[in-house]
Amino acid sequence: MTDHESEQVERANASGRTPVVFIHGLWLLPSSWDRWATLFEDAGFTAVKPGWPDDP
Repeated sequence: MTDHESEQVERANASGRTPVVFIHGLWLLPSSWDRWATLFEDAGFTAVKPGWPDDP
């Protein structure tokens, strides 16, 4: 787990909100979920967008 991913998990745990985990597919990056993550966060969830090992 990267430092960035650890920060996302800590933020999700501290928020008291229901987490939504977005997993991207091959040839995509966690940022592929940015618009959906914003939509879910605005609806009261907390978004977690982990990357695959060795993602840039």
